[in-house]
Amino acid sequence: MVITVFKKGEVMRIQSLEQYVKDEQFLLDQEYEIISSLVKIRDEKGVSQKKLSEAVKISQPSLARLESKRVSPGIDTMIKILAPLGYTLTVVPIEESK
Repeated sequence: MVITVFKKGEVMRIQSLEQYVKDEQFLLDQEYEIISSLVKIRDEKGVSQKKLSEAVKISQPSLARLESKRVSPGIDTMIKILAPLGYTLTVVPIEESK
């Protein structure tokens, strides 16, 4: 049985709803970890949302929405936000990311 899912304006055909849910949960978990790390780094460095948002030229409310996980940031946005804090994104094998 093929299931049709609409996600971000795209039509996806999936074979297993269970696998789809598992894959989506993995993506959400990864996003949660990345954003949580950003917040922790910003706090440890004593940088306010306002100061960071000014440095990367985004609004403070936009940064707050990102940090509260109400929006999903693009890779370019995360790199732009992490750079002034002295960090970047790195690709590592899944086993190492746990």
